Amino acid sequence: MSRLSRAARTVRAIRAAVLRPPYAAPGHFYSPLTSREDIRRAQSWKPEAPGVDLNGDAQLALAHKLAGTVDEPPPGPRWNGGPDNRMFGGADASVYRAMLGWLQPKLIIEAGSGYSTMIALDEGYPVTCIEPYPDRLLSLVRPGDPMRLLRQPVQEVPLDLFGELGAGDILFSSGNLGRGTSCSSTRLMSPKPGQMCAGCCYTCCPA
Repeated sequence: MSRLSRAARTVRAIRAAVLRPPYAAPGHFYSPLTSREDIRRAQSWKPEAPGVDLNGDAQLALAHKLAGTVDEPPPGPRWNGGPDNRMFGGADASVYRAMLGWLQPKLIIEAGSGYSTMIALDEGYPVTCIEPYPDRLLSLVRPGDPMRLLRQPVQEVPLDLFGELGAGDILFSSGNLGRGTSCSSTRLMSPKPGQMCAGCCYTCCPA
């Protein structure tokens, strides 16, 4: 290919990148940008959350308590990539490790697994992984890791599984497992009464 042809292809690629949204349009679950429609909808909601005590003062107090741990070097050794890890970034990793140290869960159930799983395993916490596409996960685990793998979509997992969670345990959902009535968050947030233990922690990673 001549230099002129390569230059022409480069110009076309740059023009396409400028004219089209990068990677995914704002509002898409693979995009870090919020769409205008999402912003308008969020601003239209009432500030109250019926039935949910956000306990803002306690949240701020906990943030101050965990600040020292969050400021430590990034977790390791199997969480890698530092700031360049686009699957589970440095801020997510540091906050998650700090929360693990605070909660000290006896069980973690993850819907969507990978680098976040390695943080928990490196800290010595047992993890049940719901992951229908476990290639990355299996490339990182080691013999003897306290990990149980369910190779199926979360929509097909019996709800009884979540009854294993106790106070201080964690239900961790990756937000990139779909949207709508069949998405993972819809499934995880609608167990039968008594199936989720009071005191367990539900967290959703939007990446």
